[in-house]
This record gives sequence, structure tokens and C-alpha cells, in this order.
Amino acid sequence: MNRLAPLLFICFFSTDVLFAQVDTIPPVLMCSAQSNYHGFGGLLTLWAPQFIDSLSDDQSENIEVAIRKSCTGDGFPEGMQYVVFTWETQCNVDIWARDEAGNTSTCTMGFMVNNHSEPLEISIRTQTVSHDTVAAQNIWHVIYHADAVNCLSDSLSFDLPMVSNEESWFPVTGFPSGGYSIRLEASKNINPLNGVTTFDLLLIARHILGIEPLDSC
Repeated sequence: MNRLAPLLFICFFSTDVLFAQVDTIPPVLMCSAQSNYHGFGGLLTLWAPQFIDSLSDDQSENIEVAIRKSCTGDGFPEGMQYVVFTWETQCNVDIWARDEAGNTSTCTMGFMVNNHSEPLEISIRTQTVSHDTVAAQNIWHVIYHADAVNCLSDSLSFDLPMVSNEESWFPVTGFPSGGYSIRLEASKNINPLNGVTTFDLLLIARHILGIEPLDSC
């Protein structure tokens, strides 16, 4: 009896898998090497393209650019095409570029502003510092020292002019921009009895003896 050998059929299927190309490469952005910009009358408006030396992208034709003062925000500065400086001399800005896929690049630029006229004296009033007594009597000849630092770890340390009246404000010129956090210290080592009366000395003595603590400490 003849036996028929089983026939084996092998089929090969070829499947082509198509992958969509996704743009994940950010634009190539290089800030300008220019370190000085010139203003007039203390007012200077600078646009983002002024700080860009070169900008390119491998896929996008339309690249959006924006600008902000350093340490004043996070992420792409939506709708910010320019910044305005008013009597500022040492400045830092962040330049941003964004391609059509949403990839972003950024660079930080530090520069100096040269004003063409003598700087005005800008009075900056503070809401948090006062050199008045508890009874709202002014204390004269107060000295303030300022320490400032921003997110770029740039630091400043300087003394403000002596305040010789009841106003709690200080004339400041050329203070840099860039999101500085400022710490002020007040001191006075002359006229120690200014604002101190005999009744104050009595209250201080009663506080030290534990008879009647001062409620303003």
C-alpha cells in the first residue's frame, strides 16, 4: 500500500511598517557676542532678533523667537518680542526660539547699556522698610546696606545714601535688571538719643526687670 507523503506549504508574508517621523530636535540658537547697547535719555527698547547671531532648524521653516529679562519667568515667553530698560546699566536677558513642533532653545545674554545723557535720579519707594519709631516719630541719619542676588547667582553689595528725613525711600541710579532679590539692613551709630525720651528709658527698665514687657518687641 502506497502512502502519500504529506505536502507542506509554507507561505511567507511581508509586512511593511511605516513610521511617522517626529521632530524632536530643537532649533540651533546662538546669542550675539555684542556686549554694549546704546540708549537715549535712559530709555532703551530691545527686540529679540537684536540678540541673535544665528538661528536654524532641521525641519521647521517658521521659527518663533521671544525675549524676557533673566530671572523673571519660566518657559517660553509667550508674545514677548521686546523688553524695555529704564536707566538700567547692567542687564541680563533670556532669548528663546521655538520651532513648529514646539521644541525650544534658549541662551542668556549679559550686556551693558550706555546712555547718551546724564542719568536721572530714580526714587524707588519701598513698602516694607521704615525708619520710624513705634510712635511714628522719624529717625534721622539712617544708613541702609543692600545685598542683591538673582537666579544666575549674580550678586551685588552696596550702601545707599544716608536717609536724613522721615521719608522711607532711597535715590538709586543704575540698578541692574534681572529679577534680583534684595535684602536691606538699616543701621545708625550717631545721635543715639534721637527719638528716645526719659519715659522710654523707664519702659525699657520695667521690661528688663520683667515688670511690664514691651508689647512692641
